Amino acid sequence: MTYQVQVDNDVYFRTPEVSEVVEETTYTTMVLPDGRYYWRVRAANTLDVYGAWSSAWYFTVDTTPPAAPVLSLPKDNGEVATARPTYRWSAATTATRYGLQVSRNPGFTDLVTNTTLATTTYTASAVLAQGTYYWHIQAQDAAGNWGAFSPTFSFKVNLLRAPADSSFTTDTTPLLQWYTSPGALRYHVQLADNPNFEQAVVNIETPNGTTASYTVPTVLAFGKYYWRVSVITGAGLQLTPFYRTLTITPMAPGVPVQVNPLYRAITNKPPTFEWKPLVYTFGAVSYELQVDNDSYFRTPEVVQAVNATTFALDNLLADGLYYWRVRAVNQWGFAGTWSAGRPFTIDTIAPAAPRLYVPAAAAVIKTARPAFSWYSVSGATGYRLQISTESTFANPLEFNATTARYTL
Repeated sequence: MTYQVQVDNDVYFRTPEVSEVVEETTYTTMVLPDGRYYWRVRAANTLDVYGAWSSAWYFTVDTTPPAAPVLSLPKDNGEVATARPTYRWSAATTATRYGLQVSRNPGFTDLVTNTTLATTTYTASAVLAQGTYYWHIQAQDAAGNWGAFSPTFSFKVNLLRAPADSSFTTDTTPLLQWYTSPGALRYHVQLADNPNFEQAVVNIETPNGTTASYTVPTVLAFGKYYWRVSVITGAGLQLTPFYRTLTITPMAPGVPVQVNPLYRAITNKPPTFEWKPLVYTFGAVSYELQVDNDSYFRTPEVVQAVNATTFALDNLLADGLYYWRVRAVNQWGFAGTWSAGRPFTIDTIAPAAPRLYVPAAAAVIKTARPAFSWYSVSGATGYRLQISTESTFANPLEFNATTARYTL
């Protein structure tokens, strides 16, 4: 007995890709392009008389892997405040499973997570120590094709909560707060005036793993401090690589009083900014000056630290309306409130020449005190009138006018 096998991408088998007679009950085709195919088989006896075709079954050839998923959370170069972060990514077309890898290094040779998932979100059961991690995803389709890994994202696990990094406070016994870590037995809290935490002002362990805050018991002197919180587990101390800075400072300086340019001043020269000296109980202050063509100062043209109460621009700004403001900064870097944004205008474009009106050209007048008038010019705030007996205006008489007429 023999068998005839047919394979076609047409359910009616009008032009089969495969039509072979075989003696076995298995058959391997040549390589088929991706797509849907139908196959059927019939038997022949020793007289080559064929029976009826079997029903047609279909199958799909798929050798194209899914595209790489797009990572969502944790964001690239972001920071999470939990030791069990949740990973999220967008679904890839045709994907049925995803391979997630999380590593301590960008080469993914030190994996902390290596798992296969059917969803586009995952919260690990493993607890991560504070530090920097790298993660990426690849997708697999129903045919078993694995796609390429997505671009790698990095993120930091940092349990510090408050105060925020680089913050200022007038509280000389500040409250330090952090997020707890599953499995923690205690926390090691340190505060020092140097980033190496040598001779730390605070160097304590909390009584348990549920404590998430600590108030510094002694009054701190004004200055900049560094603080960190490390987790202690049954395996020992997990020293954190991260710290925050906190500056203890007296109250902020007051608001400087602006002097020049005046409110809505107009100038055709690089302006000099001036404000009154600020009296501050806790010592000397410096100043920060901003100039912008936006009253909200979103992208200032000028940002300048100044140790005096004046600042002259070296270069002339482009013509237009600008705003300027100034604030005082104490010796610990704590800035006070900005002054109001005061407007001024740079205008280097001269007005157009006026058109003369009266007396008319070549006119004969009967008075020794004639009245002169001309058409006003847009933007003009004053006029200069010249009268001469010579067409070259050598040694003319000159008069200033605030309107478009003048009588001798």
